[in-house]
Amino acid sequence: ETALFTTDWNKIQIQTNAGGFQFFVNGGSATSRGGEVTLLFFPAAGWTLRANGGYTDTRLSEDAPAAGGVDGDRMPFVPLWTGSFGVDYRFPLGSAQGYVGGSLNYIGDRQSNFSLKNPVEVPSYTTFNLNAGVDFEHWHLTLYGKNLNNTHGINFVNATGVAIPGFNPLGNPFAAGIIEPRTIGLDATYRF
Repeated sequence: ETALFTTDWNKIQIQTNAGGFQFFVNGGSATSRGGEVTLLFFPAAGWTLRANGGYTDTRLSEDAPAAGGVDGDRMPFVPLWTGSFGVDYRFPLGSAQGYVGGSLNYIGDRQSNFSLKNPVEVPSYTTFNLNAGVDFEHWHLTLYGKNLNNTHGINFVNATGVAIPGFNPLGNPFAAGIIEPRTIGLDATYRF
């Protein structure tokens, strides 16, 4: 499965901040061009291999002075490249159905918002996940591990400066949101 797309946005809104407050401003127009591809492969009974990749080039197509962006700037938090690869195996387990699987997921570098006219590059990151479980009668049990490589992927960066762009006398000039750390859990579901 594959798709190519092109989008022309008008009258967009962009998040920014000033004086420690977050708000949206009019951002003018932008363009988005890219493509996605998804592959599924079933090499043998019970096995599923899947791969997905995407490229998205999203940029302002005119200056956005209220946000601090200029024509040609990348739109905030849109990665140029994304990708994932996963494998799943389902097998009989007595009268139940067992399964194991895993995935490797990549989010490419991104640009932060235009806060204080000082956007920064948000680095790429990769996560690794595993799961195993069993389905029997009405029960569905899953043991999972998310972000097993415990990457500290950043999903949001914002300038916190108040008077001078990029400078905050109280500490770090940027605040960041980090993805969920390594998480191991057990999920039990009962279907009526």
